[in-house]
Amino acid sequence: MEHNPLSWAMTFALAILPAQAKGDAPPAQKRSPGPAVCELKIEGQVVEKLWLYTTDPDKENNIEIDRPGPSVWLPAGKYALNMLTLRGGFSSVPMGDVDPFTLAPGAPHVLRLDATLKPVVEVFREGRVLSLAYRLMDRSGRSYLPKDHSKPPRFTVYQDEKPVAECAFEYG
Repeated sequence: MEHNPLSWAMTFALAILPAQAKGDAPPAQKRSPGPAVCELKIEGQVVEKLWLYTTDPDKENNIEIDRPGPSVWLPAGKYALNMLTLRGGFSSVPMGDVDPFTLAPGAPHVLRLDATLKPVVEVFREGRVLSLAYRLMDRSGRSYLPKDHSKPPRFTVYQDEKPVAECAFEYG
């Protein structure tokens, strides 16, 4: 039987390719023992970029994932959502430890990242002054800002069904 040197090179190249970040479990993790790799299921089809962070001392603190598929495979540990960008230019930067979760072998975690955004206006009164705060929020309570700030949302104040003031919200 003849030995083809090209088949050895092909086998070697396949063995050193990096593990996949999306989809099915990485083939290397299915075959060999090592650190546990766990599934993070992502619900939401419009995620452009996802940033996670972990406080585990033996792991990289910030993890950036471009256009994640329905599943992402990460080492077991504690994670939290650091930032999220949706198609259409909307970004969310949660404040504090928002959405902390633990990835463990055999127990996939589901991260719900929907693009159903709704405007929310909060009104604060201090004496005769009314302050209005505008936020664009998803169903999970995350607040988003659009990438383009050139056309901020506008509002009109009415008194006795007559407009008395019209203005636009300021971002920030």
